Amino acid sequence: MLANLSGWHLMILIVITLVIVAVIAAVVVAILAAVRRANSPSTAQRLQQLDELRVRGVVSEVEYAQKREQILREL
Repeated sequence: MLANLSGWHLMILIVITLVIVAVIAAVVVAILAAVRRANSPSTAQRLQQLDELRVRGVVSEVEYAQKREQILREL
């Protein structure tokens, strides 16, 4: 079947196939990003967990300040 197609027809089929693959890849990436956001703790939860670690002495004041700043920069 493909042997009967001209060069332009084959090129069009290849482009259409690549566009379909690109759209599928974009949808998969969007779904994965949404799942990752849904499964990750909120900024408030992360800050609360960090504060609990500071209160229990697991992280120092310097480590707390650095990590807190990093979390807030991600907003």
